[in-house]
Amino acid sequence: MPLCKENFLHRVYRVCAHLLPQKLLRLIPLLLAVTVFCSSCDTRHGVNIGDEPPLVPERDINGNVVSPVMLKGKIVVIYFWVDSCCGDSLKYLIPLYTNNHFKGLEMLAINAGDTRKTVESYIINNNIPFTMLLDEQRLIARDFSVIGFPTILIVGRDGLIRKKILGLISSRDLEKVLLPLLDAKATAKKKE
Repeated sequence: MPLCKENFLHRVYRVCAHLLPQKLLRLIPLLLAVTVFCSSCDTRHGVNIGDEPPLVPERDINGNVVSPVMLKGKIVVIYFWVDSCCGDSLKYLIPLYTNNHFKGLEMLAINAGDTRKTVESYIINNNIPFTMLLDEQRLIARDFSVIGFPTILIVGRDGLIRKKILGLISSRDLEKVLLPLLDAKATAKKKE
């Protein structure tokens, strides 16, 4: 039987009861209650390097089909964002995308929590050329175990997650991560 968070936290409380002064000890039940209320006994452990990413919806914000078959054999950047914190950073990825799309780079920008109107306005105002998915209820973000924004996943040509980046990264630094993956196919073709 896996150790549930509730059982684990109860054990921590019992150990701390022997080690902490009484004033601090009074806070532990409150912290335990908040932790259990906020986290429950979820068995998901997140999306990790080497995993296959969960499936995304079949259609983007414009109604165009997005399927795993279309992304097979490509390097895919999955960029989870919200307008309030990282909307500005998304538009700086446009040159990275346009300069490397011919090498097999695809980008799926997944907005988590904003309205359709907000996201459509952002796309138009910033001329976003890559695929945009809308996740108003944050269900996709939950499936990917996203806990902060932006969260960036890089999926290799083999369909497995190669890199997970939490927080902002410059387009230059992201390109440094992507270029070896993008150039690997070109190098392999030259050897044949």
